[in-house]
Amino acid sequence: MVRLAARISGDTSTTSERLQLLYRNEQFLGEQKVDLAAGKNLFTFPQSLDAAGFYSYRVELEAPGDLLPQNNHATSFTSVRGEPRVLVVSAEPTQDAQLIAALTTASWKSNPSASPACHPRWLSCKASTPSSSATSRPAIWVKTR
Repeated sequence: MVRLAARISGDTSTTSERLQLLYRNEQFLGEQKVDLAAGKNLFTFPQSLDAAGFYSYRVELEAPGDLLPQNNHATSFTSVRGEPRVLVVSAEPTQDAQLIAALTTASWKSNPSASPACHPRWLSCKASTPSSSATSRPAIWVKTR
């Protein structure tokens, strides 16, 4: 499951209370009453996505009497590629069991290994290592594609 927040921003010249509606893939997700202050406003809708894929979002602001209703909606999208994965490369994987357990608890799929060459599907990775190269801490390879 991927958790994110749909962030919605907008500018207004007046203070008012409005109803904001959110849709994902043209399915109604919910509504919330929002208090708009003059100037820029930011609101969030927490989201949980259970599957990889493309998701489109649309937000509408109900504003009866608005002289320019064409600007009371916005659209956006996101693409989810599945659960985050990480390859932990360590000279002593048994000593790094706590790190692997923490990653698993945080819903990261971890693959402990002694060498990244053992996992060819991880070739498009970025290495994240501690700032001191003299340490024997594990390298963490985060899959980027």
